[in-house]
Amino acid sequence: MKNLITTALFACIIVFGLTSLNRPHETVMMANSCDISEIYEGIELDPGTKVVTRFENIEEASLILVPTRLDIGKYSVKVNRKANNLYQIDNSEIYIQTSYCYDYAYYKDAVLFVDSYYGFTKGKLVFK
Repeated sequence: MKNLITTALFACIIVFGLTSLNRPHETVMMANSCDISEIYEGIELDPGTKVVTRFENIEEASLILVPTRLDIGKYSVKVNRKANNLYQIDNSEIYIQTSYCYDYAYYKDAVLFVDSYYGFTKGKLVFK
């Protein structure tokens, strides 16, 4: 019985140890990537344009973000950080909202992976 428990414990250690190993390219990709929570088309507004917020406050606005879709796939892009968790694809009206992304990108090369149209994550933004 003692040998059976020891063998089972040893097997669990081996299985958990092997499944927790990362390949180097996966570790790099995870360290330099951010989940995409939404994709928008940005509409720039004229100076002095006001909006009414959800809490019935009137505030000046410079940009409206309208949800849009990109075809599922892989895109090589250059991005600029516009706000917390908001990146603009250079030379386009496309804005990417991320989750917990702290890269201060300015005209930075990246790969945009669009995996889904629905759910909490639409894909990944991977900085080069």
